Amino acid sequence: MKKMLIVLMCFGCIYAAKGADLLENWQFDDGLEDWEHTSNNRWHHHLETEGDLNYFRFGWTNGLKIWQNMGTFEEDTIYRMRVRAKNWDGKCEALKLGFKDQTTGIMVVDDEKWFEYGGDNKWPDPNAVYPWEDFGTELDTSNHPEIVGNSMLTVITLSDYEDPWGQWCWLALDYVSVVPDKPKVMVQPLDDIAAPDAEFSVGVASYSQVHYQWYISDDDIVGDDTPVGTDSETLVLTDVPSSDAGKKVYCTVTNEETAASDTSEMALLGVKTKMAHWKFEDNLNDDTPNGYDGTLYAPYSPAFTSNGLDGSAIEFTQTEPNRVVIEGSEDDFNNYQGGLTVSAWVNTSYTDDWQIIAAKDDRDIDWSGWYLGINDSQQATFSFRGNSASTGSTDLADGQWHMVTAAYNPETMEQKLYVDGLQDAETVVLEDAPAKNPQGEVPVVIGAENMYSDGPRLPFYGLMDDVRIYNYAKGPYEVVDIYNDVTEPDRIFCIEDDIPALDTTGPDGQPDCKVDILDFAALSADWMSSGLYPVD
Repeated sequence: MKKMLIVLMCFGCIYAAKGADLLENWQFDDGLEDWEHTSNNRWHHHLETEGDLNYFRFGWTNGLKIWQNMGTFEEDTIYRMRVRAKNWDGKCEALKLGFKDQTTGIMVVDDEKWFEYGGDNKWPDPNAVYPWEDFGTELDTSNHPEIVGNSMLTVITLSDYEDPWGQWCWLALDYVSVVPDKPKVMVQPLDDIAAPDAEFSVGVASYSQVHYQWYISDDDIVGDDTPVGTDSETLVLTDVPSSDAGKKVYCTVTNEETAASDTSEMALLGVKTKMAHWKFEDNLNDDTPNGYDGTLYAPYSPAFTSNGLDGSAIEFTQTEPNRVVIEGSEDDFNNYQGGLTVSAWVNTSYTDDWQIIAAKDDRDIDWSGWYLGINDSQQATFSFRGNSASTGSTDLADGQWHMVTAAYNPETMEQKLYVDGLQDAETVVLEDAPAKNPQGEVPVVIGAENMYSDGPRLPFYGLMDDVRIYNYAKGPYEVVDIYNDVTEPDRIFCIEDDIPALDTTGPDGQPDCKVDILDFAALSADWMSSGLYPVD
C-alpha cells in the first residue's frame, strides 16, 4: 500500500496534502498489505506493471472479496468510495462496492457496478487491452443511525455470473479511496523545538475545499486562543521567543461544502534550552527557572558531601534507598522530536551490577523512554527503549570523577555517547524514532532506573554531581564546554572527527591535532621525492 502525500482529485474528491489516505487511499503497488481476502482454493492474485503504473489483480471466480477495517461509522457523515478498476482479461461482468457493518455482519451498501468493456459473454479478443474504468458509491449514516459507532469495513467483490468459455476472470485494481464529507484531521501536528523557527503541519481529508486556522494556546484547553499563520496545512513560526516555550499549537479545519470542522490535537512549541540542572549544592533544587526540583522517594534525608566535583555532591549509598524522583516531570523530558542531551558527573567503585545514573524509563507499561547508566562491565551505556544501545569503552568504576553524556539528534537519528568530553562509543543510527512514555506515568529518576515500594531498580552507588538535561542534541564542542564548565583549568580536547589531514607530527613526534611548522617540516623533508619509474 502506498500512502500518497500529494493533492489528488477524483470525481469531486479533494484530498488535502498529507491526508490522501483519508479515510484511506490505497494504491496497490505492493499488493494487498493491510487488506484481507477470501481464503479458498479459487483465490489467486498477482502484482502487475503497466508503464509506470503498478497495480493488483485477483481472481478467478464470482464472489471473491477483499476488505479493510476502517474504524467506526461516524454520526451524520457521508462516506464516498471511489475505485479505479478494469476487466483485466475481458471475462468479468461486474464488481460490487460495499460498506459492511462488521459489528452486526450486515452489508449496509452492496452496490454492483457493471463493466462497460468486456464481460459480454463473447470470447475476448486475446489482443485487446481493456481500459481502466472508474466507479463510485456512497453511504450516508444519517439514513442508518443504527450503525453509528459500529466497526466499518470497505468491501470489494468480484462478480462473474456466466462463464461460457470455461475459464474464470481477473479483476484489476489501481486504487480504492474512501473519503467523508466532513473534514477529518488524519495527520496530527508534531511537537517541535524552535531553532529559531518551528514548523507544524496537519494532514486532512475532505471531498470539498478545506480551510485552515492555526492557534497558539497558553494552556491545554481549546478555545479563546490566539490565531496565527495563514490558510495553509503548514504553520511556520519564525524567530520564536523564549517566552513562547511550552505553549501549545493546534489547527481547526473547515470545509466549504458542509461548513463542518475538525480540530487537531495539540502540539508542544519548544525552544532550545537547558530543561533542568541539578547541582546538588546541599539541596535537590533545579538550578534553571523551570522548577524541576527533586524529591527523596523514601523517608531518608539526602546525603550530601563536600567532596563534590564542583562544591557539594549527592551520595547514593547501599544502606539507604535515597534516590531522587523529579515529581511533575511525567509529561516532560520526552520531546524527542527536538532532541535530547543528558549529562552527569559520577564517581563510583561499584562493580557488582548495572547502575542507572538517570532515567525516564518504562519497561513495565509499554517499553518506552530512555536511560543513562553504567553496565555490569563498568562501561557507560545509553538507550531509548526499543532501539539499539550505545556502549562505551572506558572503565568508570575506578573511584574517580567521570562525566557521562548522551546526545540524540532527531534530524540524523544519531545517538552519541561521551565520557569525559570525548566520544566513547560508535555512533548509533536509530531505526525507529524514540517512543514517548505513557502520559502522566513515568517521572525522571536520578540514581536509579525506577522507584518502587520496595526500593530502587538498578540503583547507582557512589557520588554524583552536576546532572543536566537539554531538549536538543549537544554537539561535540558543546559537550566539551559542559566538561570545562565545572573543571579548572579548562581541558583542551582533540575532536577526532576534526583532526586535520595534514597533522602528521608534533613536539613528541606524534600528531598533536593541529597543523604547524613541525608538520610543514615533515612535509618538506619529502618534497619532490618520487616513486615514479623509470625516472624522466
